[in-house]
Amino acid sequence: MKRTLLVVALVGILMPGLMFAQAAAKPASPGAQSAEQAVTALENAWLQVIVTHDAAWYEKNLAPGFISTDDEGAVRDKAETIARAKQKAYNGTATSDELKVKAYGDTVIATGIEVDKGTTNGKDTSGRFRWTDTWIKVNGQWQCVASHSSKITAK
Repeated sequence: MKRTLLVVALVGILMPGLMFAQAAAKPASPGAQSAEQAVTALENAWLQVIVTHDAAWYEKNLAPGFISTDDEGAVRDKAETIARAKQKAYNGTATSDELKVKAYGDTVIATGIEVDKGTTNGKDTSGRFRWTDTWIKVNGQWQCVASHSSKITAK
């Protein structure tokens, strides 16, 4: 009787741990993207949106509390970012360099360099900009909550 109680107690103690280990070891479903892959795709799409001025992309992929600080220190929220896209002030190209993406659970930090060649409202705004974006998973969708950019100046 004591032996039976001991076995039942051990199974009760060990079973949740074994079940957790099995769940953690399950491979991702076929076709599922990792957090890094998903945010990398979003960052690459963002470069195209800079050129195409797709306000709907911003509406979908920026979190409601999104905040951006640009290379001149201007701070903008989601609404201001969407309004600027609709103005279509930037005319040129945007490419990426040194893109790095690292997940921390439901948060992803992306860093890189954006290389712009073009004008904004007729003024040359070409340059290299180091940036950091913070993404969180909201209701199963990755959304950017913060973005910061600094112009890289020649040494």
